[in-house]
Amino acid sequence: MNGGSEIPEFDERRKQKEYFYAVLNLPVYATDSEIRERHRALSLVFHPDRQRVDRTKDTAKEQFLEIQAAYEILSDPFLRVVYDTLGYDGLKLQFPRHIRVLPQEELRVALRDFSFETKMTELQSRINSRASVTCSVDARELLYDGWLGRDWFTDLSERLSATTLSLSSIRHTFSKCIGQQTRLQVISRLGWAGLDDEDMDFVGNTKQYVLLRGNIFGVINHQYSSTKQLRVKACLTNPRGFRLTWAHEDEMNSFRVSAPLRPTLSPPPLTITFRRCLFRDSRITGVLDYVVRPGEGAPFVNVALSKPVPARTDSWFSTGWTCGMSLSLLPGPVMFAEWHMLSGMLSTLFKFGIEHRLATGLTCKAGSVWSSKTGETDVDTEIIWNAREVVLRTKVTHLGQSLVLPVMLADTYAPGVAMLTAFVPASFVAITSYFVMRKRRAAKLQKRLSRQQAGDVHLSEGHANAIIASEMLADNARNVIQAEKDSNGLIVQEAIYFPLDGSLPVAGRGVDVTIPVQVLVHNGQLFIPGGRPKSVLRGFYDPIPGCTKRLSVRYEFRGRLHYAEFGEHAPVLLPLESHLVERVDFTNGIRKL
Repeated sequence: MNGGSEIPEFDERRKQKEYFYAVLNLPVYATDSEIRERHRALSLVFHPDRQRVDRTKDTAKEQFLEIQAAYEILSDPFLRVVYDTLGYDGLKLQFPRHIRVLPQEELRVALRDFSFETKMTELQSRINSRASVTCSVDARELLYDGWLGRDWFTDLSERLSATTLSLSSIRHTFSKCIGQQTRLQVISRLGWAGLDDEDMDFVGNTKQYVLLRGNIFGVINHQYSSTKQLRVKACLTNPRGFRLTWAHEDEMNSFRVSAPLRPTLSPPPLTITFRRCLFRDSRITGVLDYVVRPGEGAPFVNVALSKPVPARTDSWFSTGWTCGMSLSLLPGPVMFAEWHMLSGMLSTLFKFGIEHRLATGLTCKAGSVWSSKTGETDVDTEIIWNAREVVLRTKVTHLGQSLVLPVMLADTYAPGVAMLTAFVPASFVAITSYFVMRKRRAAKLQKRLSRQQAGDVHLSEGHANAIIASEMLADNARNVIQAEKDSNGLIVQEAIYFPLDGSLPVAGRGVDVTIPVQVLVHNGQLFIPGGRPKSVLRGFYDPIPGCTKRLSVRYEFRGRLHYAEFGEHAPVLLPLESHLVERVDFTNGIRKL
């Protein structure tokens, strides 16, 4: 389904938070009946056929189309959830049919994940190739104890000269769609590879690092249904071979069977992976990996439980975890546990883990993954510390191009080196981020000041449209005023929407919004929801984009004078007893704006 197939032409203003709610002046928790009533009332005012003056018809048509667009989205239950979760851009995505039938909370999670995956797919489609370069750094000499009696300069020079940088591996992947359901990949690889690399299936199941003198792989992925996929991977150089993988994945289960096909292996090793979501109302997943290697004795078994963190979140922190055990004759049983914490505000995933093996004993891991808001760039850092080594691993990825730098810091038990390695980079990143963010904020402020000085043609158009909208609302305002007078209710004497320079109003740039505010009064009360700019209300406009704005309202309620001011995103609720004033001097006040 296309969420935005019937949406009117795109307008930059619609990207503002809760814009469609602001068009109807409704809170996000408004009921369906309130949406229908407000749409009907505004449509009667701004319908182009009801305009008798030609100069108001164009403005009325523009306002009417915005009202219709807001009603179209907010009156559709599915589109409303999409808009509340993903904003205006989410309405343009193509959603699978099964998402529509999900419960509301599950739907929100599914929409966020789908939106993130779609954005990543769009970014990756810009370039059809990926590359990864791994350069190993041996920095053990830098951290060894120095020689007594040697001056610091000589000692530092020898340490730096002993530090080596070597190219470990180069990997390049090119992919191309050869049909609606089929994708072809060509992978070339040169250098050292480890057990965790999928190419090792063609080299052997050794636990040591082996030298790949150069190899080329071809991969065909065929998605022949929404839940089933077949993958064929062929090694085109020595040693030649194939690997077949069949996978099934639905909302609750994932099942995968994989086996390499080589003449020297009969029968071939078989890998079976089964994952299941254990509870419908939770993300906890059970994982079972079972690997059979004929002729090598007992099979390999891996059992784990995991609760993944969401792909994206707007909250400060969201957590996830993984724990489990692997059983095999060599290298023996392995127990592991990891804890993840995702900060949506910082765009960073923090990782902490422990692992126990018979060969290396206890291994501790700590790291973080920072991702840009657009998903184009990732920076992954991790420190690994056990009785045999201390390694700092850094991976920088931009649009699928990766640079990996594993740095060997020590080949012995060195807790001090591990702590220092974790603390220094974290402090550097925190301090750098602080000063960079200050610089960016200063640049944005300067840009706003430049806009104020230069002005913009769009502002004059917005001002003219606001005046025309106020004229069209004038009859409604007079009716509201008469009704409020009869009930001794709320009458707006003056309402000014004005920008601030620091804490002071900007002279001459205030907007008179008395009529648009009076129209919003109903039964002696006025309510404007918060959390959104007031410039999108009918009859308002933004006099200086980027500046802080306030709304001042002077009104009478039951014959007594009241006055209040509200911030740009603050809710407006009138009347309140705290607004009551005995006497207000306006000679130097807001009226002069």
